[in-house]
Amino acid sequence: MPLQRLAYGTWLVMVARNVERERLHDRVLQGAVRDLAGVWPVGSVVECGRAADDGPTHAVAGPQGHLTLHAFPAAGGLVITAFAVGAVPVVRFVERAEKVFDLEVYELQSSRFGVLWPRESEALERLLPGERFVARARLVPTLD
Repeated sequence: MPLQRLAYGTWLVMVARNVERERLHDRVLQGAVRDLAGVWPVGSVVECGRAADDGPTHAVAGPQGHLTLHAFPAAGGLVITAFAVGAVPVVRFVERAEKVFDLEVYELQSSRFGVLWPRESEALERLLPGERFVARARLVPTLD
């Protein structure tokens, strides 16, 4: 499997809690990842989905970046991660995610570097469980 490459760009993480469970079903996420990929510059994409015991993950990866949605229906949690090469304005993407998932309150984190993911579907499939593990950890409240 090729190594991930560190790259300058725009990395974004949205962590939402108390999301309506209906918005976290597999079919909804599959449509949402395509919708959001339309406003996030990933380039031509390889799409991948993976179901875990605690919910679905859907991802797209392309030559310019990637986008992943991790849903945790029982916890009402959603974690969106996105990376694109270069400076990308994030307002349109964040507004679209707010609308698609009816988000009002969420944590938003961004950075100017990230990693480019492999675009081969088999490599992406192997990568997603680790990404989901990290996403699940992000949902743990830091304050009581």
